[in-house]
Amino acid sequence: MIAFIREHKDHRVDGGLRWGVQPICAVLSEHGCQIAPSTYYERLARVPGRRDQRDNAVAALIAAQREQHRFARSLGSRKTWLRLRGQGHDVARCTVERVMRGPGGEPPYTARRRWPPAGWPEVAGLRAKAAGLGAELAGHTPASS
Repeated sequence: MIAFIREHKDHRVDGGLRWGVQPICAVLSEHGCQIAPSTYYERLARVPGRRDQRDNAVAALIAAQREQHRFARSLGSRKTWLRLRGQGHDVARCTVERVMRGPGGEPPYTARRRWPPAGWPEVAGLRAKAAGLGAELAGHTPASS
């Protein structure tokens, strides 16, 4: 929400009135997103903590690693951590994992792919046949000897 307020603050519509922080916060509050103007200003004045600073430093190390070595782009967090440790960087594995997950919580790159892709029409036909065959086998009882 802070980024939204930052983007729309001081915005003029057709040369008219300028939007301020308080009116934006009031409109957001009306729509169920409770935020006070003081929260916005407090967030702007906040100094990044040690963990944020360390994460930024580790992110820079990982980015440099990926730019230097082409194959390093496809490495996961464990092997990236091993490479960084091998180069003399004292970094924890959980820190590398957290930085590589990014702000969304999901890894930006995953090497595993579903095969075959779901969009292939012949595969969709095979899947339908397999489902029908499975249903047929489920209804069939083996003969007893």
